[in-house]
Amino acid sequence: MKRCLALAAILALAIAALIFSERRRVDAEVSPAPILYFVADTERELTRIPVTLTRMSNRQEIVIGNEMARRYLESNRADNTPEYREISAYVSEVGARVAGHAHRRLPYKFHYIPESYFVNAFALPGGHVFIGKGLLDLMDTEDELANILGHEIEHADLGHCAERVQIEDAIHKVPLGSVVQLPVEIFEAGYTKEQELEADREGAKLAEAAGYSAEGAISMFRKFQKLQDEMYQYRAQGSQRRTVLTLPIELSNVVVVQTLEGYFRSHPPEAERIAQMQRLMADEHWPADQKQQTLAVAYLLITDQARSYFAADKLDKALDAANKALAMKPDYLPALLVVGDVDYEKGDFAGAAEMYGRVLRLDAKQDQVTVLYASALSASLPAKEALARFEAAAEAAPELHNRGWFLEELAGLKLMTGDGAAAHSLAGELKSSEAEAAPMLMGRLGWWYYRFGDLNTAADLLGQAVEQRSQLAWLNAKLGWVLIAQRKYESAMRRFEDIERPDDARTQAEIEMGIAVAAWYQGQPKLPISNFRWATAQRAAWLNPQWVTALYGPQVAAATQAIHARSELEKKAHPAAQQ
Repeated sequence: MKRCLALAAILALAIAALIFSERRRVDAEVSPAPILYFVADTERELTRIPVTLTRMSNRQEIVIGNEMARRYLESNRADNTPEYREISAYVSEVGARVAGHAHRRLPYKFHYIPESYFVNAFALPGGHVFIGKGLLDLMDTEDELANILGHEIEHADLGHCAERVQIEDAIHKVPLGSVVQLPVEIFEAGYTKEQELEADREGAKLAEAAGYSAEGAISMFRKFQKLQDEMYQYRAQGSQRRTVLTLPIELSNVVVVQTLEGYFRSHPPEAERIAQMQRLMADEHWPADQKQQTLAVAYLLITDQARSYFAADKLDKALDAANKALAMKPDYLPALLVVGDVDYEKGDFAGAAEMYGRVLRLDAKQDQVTVLYASALSASLPAKEALARFEAAAEAAPELHNRGWFLEELAGLKLMTGDGAAAHSLAGELKSSEAEAAPMLMGRLGWWYYRFGDLNTAADLLGQAVEQRSQLAWLNAKLGWVLIAQRKYESAMRRFEDIERPDDARTQAEIEMGIAVAAWYQGQPKLPISNFRWATAQRAAWLNPQWVTALYGPQVAAATQAIHARSELEKKAHPAAQQ
């Protein structure tokens, strides 16, 4: 009887709990966290379950790992850029050096995943090791990389990866022949606390045997600790979040935050990992002051950070990062280009021209740089001097003479001096040309006519260019500005509004500003303010009247200044609405 009463009480409590949970149901974010949390919790539960496993053979493990790696790489294809190849080769070189001291002679292979959100590294059975760009971004030394790779090598070397496969077989009854279908996330999520600490110790020993310092592991653990603190601060700040953190990790990315939460949940506290490493160094009598080696690919990673900052219109940070990269590798073309782009956005057209000139001397095939170089020269020098400087660049880089974009920009600069013969001749050639680049060249030449003040020819060339390449947002936007200059404000408004919004934030900002200016000149002073604010939030250069005047003319500069003044008055009149 007592047993029945106890059972009834338990059932009643269960039903009550179920009803309560259903009434209190909350929405959950879509993220990778659930699988990471599940694996971490499962691993902790497994420490209480007596599971007896017989280790699979090396051959079986390698076959399983190879198939898992193949599937993962197929779904995470990377662009085969020079930067990707260089970083991949470097990771493999350091990894092979460390893996040479592993106990098991597995065919270790190292893979670089060039995604900033991937702030992690993991190993698969058989010796495949993956490391993400987000984790490399945190590193300053090769010793840090060696210790991270050593840690992952040891998860394979010590059999943790193979055991994970067998655990899935034991718990979920997954046949070994089907384990290649297991999600790779279960290997990303981490292992038991004891296994993670063991991989820390043994990985440091591998790195030390390869000539690296265990201080690399300690410095990485300190960075993880700092990253965890920043992540919690970011979570706590809510709507008042900082936009730039001290570490180069974009915490506004939901995948980044959720993945990091899973990582910190499944790994031992960083303070404990640091203490263990310090004890190991003392026990092994390893030097604590050993000089760490420079991360050889740091300039590539830092330049990529600079480009990300520039894309987000964080110009000072972009400039600092680009200069840091140039200090490591002078004349690195992508870093020089970032410096030039920042100068251009800030209205320092003379500085931009100097940087673009250096880039062209290194690589004359940079057509977009040729365009920017000509624009920067035209904006910073008298017309004849700008032309002379541009022609001198061709003497230093003879390859430019044969490039269509150089000839088009040369014709535009000549037009600005009052010599329109080259531009007129080129316009005729481009109208009849069937070359793929002809419409873009014609549109760009049309913009030079806009700058010169010949609006009819500008409208003709840009109109024909848009007819042939209607999908190009920048061509449509330039035609919109010509219509504004012709005082065809309603047509300009329709032109800007009909443009399909591009991915490029700067072109989007130009479109929104075009709508704002067209509306302003139509006598709608309140309508353009939201467009103006959106455009200037995306591209602060629109707040610089010298920049606007140099590139779009005094009429547009006058309108943007007037809209800005009205916007500021509204902010003062209605401060609460701006929160």
